[in-house]
Amino acid sequence: MAVHSKHPASAPPAAPAREKTGHLLLRGWCIFVLFMALSGTAWINAFGEIPTAVITIAGGLLSIGLWFGVRPPVQWRRLPWFAIGYVVWATASIIWSAWREATALTLLLLVITTLQGLFIGSVLTWREIVRALASALKWVIALSLTFELWVSVFIGGPILPGFIVPSEPAEDPIVYWSRDNLFDGGRLQGIMGNANLLGPVALLAIIVFAIRFAARAPRRTLLIGWIVVSAFLFVRASSATAFVAAVAVVVVLVTVLLMRRAKRPGERTRYYIAYAVVGIGGLLAFWFLRGPVFEALGRSADLTGRERIWEDVLARANEHPWIGWGFSTP
Repeated sequence: MAVHSKHPASAPPAAPAREKTGHLLLRGWCIFVLFMALSGTAWINAFGEIPTAVITIAGGLLSIGLWFGVRPPVQWRRLPWFAIGYVVWATASIIWSAWREATALTLLLLVITTLQGLFIGSVLTWREIVRALASALKWVIALSLTFELWVSVFIGGPILPGFIVPSEPAEDPIVYWSRDNLFDGGRLQGIMGNANLLGPVALLAIIVFAIRFAARAPRRTLLIGWIVVSAFLFVRASSATAFVAAVAVVVVLVTVLLMRRAKRPGERTRYYIAYAVVGIGGLLAFWFLRGPVFEALGRSADLTGRERIWEDVLARANEHPWIGWGFSTP
């Protein structure tokens, strides 16, 4: 039997310090807040607007109470001045807004989202934020796949928000919460009810799970499974915006890996030049070849009428070029 020396060179072995129950509960609440933010319109589709508003406002008030209770240090000087300035300008726009009620509602959501972000960033460490984000994304990905499977197996057709099975086909499929496309190859919408929201969330999940895998987090085999499921939903969401974002992510990743190989500051200059050439050349090629690119993505050359939409937006912007029409969602 081994005997511990009377003159050890290091501290005697001991079990790792256990996290306090209060901090575990705090991290659990942060996971729930992140899940609410990532799942987005799923709450409205499932429970309606008023219950979702009550949950959102109550969640913001609870986080403020926890913030005052925990009293974490906040490095106010390190906050991004551009983001803070944007929030201040959006708040001031209620003075001249053309839609004051909608602006007030949008500002309420903006303030709650900003406070929740500051709260999570102040009470958790960077590593804990990544863990909490990964947990929230697992819930979104798992529920999205389970929801689509439930609709296909037990409903056998499209379903409307509020778990309403339509008696006849809708005039516009956009109103469906799920279109029952899991087994027919169509676009999946997940619990958000929107493929253009599911795609970016699935891409974010791939990134976060890959970071956890590279950081040698526990249960790496399961992380590979989560990456596969997220990639499946990413492809099946078929969001053109998410595809373009994925290309940008790959370009940035390759650039960072190349930068890390440079041993002297001067060696990075060629990478900067190459990055600029690839970026500018890629944008020009994308613009002049947008027709074939959009057709390959299953979109029209004008992105399903978005060029006309932006023409109208720019025309309205020219009427109030300095102060705008007010901060508001559509």
